[in-house]
Amino acid sequence: MSLVVVGSVAYDGVETPHGKVDRMLGGACTYISLAASYFTDVNIVAALGDNDRAMLLYEMETAAFGTLRAMEYFVVRDGQLVTDTLVFDTHAVREVEGRQH
Repeated sequence: MSLVVVGSVAYDGVETPHGKVDRMLGGACTYISLAASYFTDVNIVAALGDNDRAMLLYEMETAAFGTLRAMEYFVVRDGQLVTDTLVFDTHAVREVEGRQH
């Protein structure tokens, strides 16, 4: 059995009385996944972005094609969704189609 972790993956800036780091890998999804990986396989669903753009990466397990990977890219202006672009990695689909011909 595996675990699906949904959350943020980001570069964080951290400042403590002991020092400062401008860019370190952070986000809840990062830390949960690292801890859980000691006990089971982990699959990550993560959203990446800033105030104007966001990207969602994910994998889907399908009976017909196996693992399909996709990416959604969003652009927001003045609080409104301006574009939503969905891109699939079609390699698995093309492999199955090639075997059928």
